[in-house]
Amino acid sequence: MELWVQTYGLPLNYITRKTVETIGKKIGVVIEMENPRLNNILQRTFFRVEVTLNITKPLSTGFWLAIENHQTFWVYFKYERIQDSYYLNYGILGHSKKECKNPMATASWDSMKPRYGLRLGVNRAKPLLARGTE
Repeated sequence: MELWVQTYGLPLNYITRKTVETIGKKIGVVIEMENPRLNNILQRTFFRVEVTLNITKPLSTGFWLAIENHQTFWVYFKYERIQDSYYLNYGILGHSKKECKNPMATASWDSMKPRYGLRLGVNRAKPLLARGTE
């Protein structure tokens, strides 16, 4: 399934076309990506990448990114226009609560909190004008 994914949590100086492509490949197969910079000016504090995903597996919520000086950042994802397409129990698209027999997936940092929630789905962001250029 093809979806636009918004990525948040990167330090501003790491929001570049190269980073968009690298992270997009971690999510799925990259179809299209927006360049978050126009004339080297950051257009917004997140970036968007369109990817093909394997929807038989739970959606990725993000990952820890290690950068220089041993710093790590939680890079997290929001999937555009999926609010009506997935069940929040364990993050698989095209699955309804009625047919779900799996237990709720919990957050790795707190087993009392759900891993998936309403925050994973967002409305489509307004596309930037300068896709693919830097």
